[in-house]
Amino acid sequence: MFDVLVVGHSLADPDLRLVLEIAKESASPDHPIFMISAAVTKAEERELFTKYNIVLQSYDNSDGKHTELKRILMNLSRFVKGRRGRLDLPPVMYSADEVEAA
Repeated sequence: MFDVLVVGHSLADPDLRLVLEIAKESASPDHPIFMISAAVTKAEERELFTKYNIVLQSYDNSDGKHTELKRILMNLSRFVKGRRGRLDLPPVMYSADEVEAA
């Protein structure tokens, strides 16, 4: 129902893994979860896609300050408008069931 972008979380967190398992069960394979994470290997990237339907964008954090992540998010912000910033679209109303499911 919603696009999800995970930033700044480790998949070592059991709570996040539980949420991703549930999300994979209810999501379409054509509607992946997106994630930005530092220093992920190609093998881990394949595992994330296979187990959780996550499309990953890895970045280098060799400076320890997540400079590359900041650059990625700045570039993305040019293409993503906040809900309040979209004057051309009518507000989307969700039912209580949809809000609860999300």
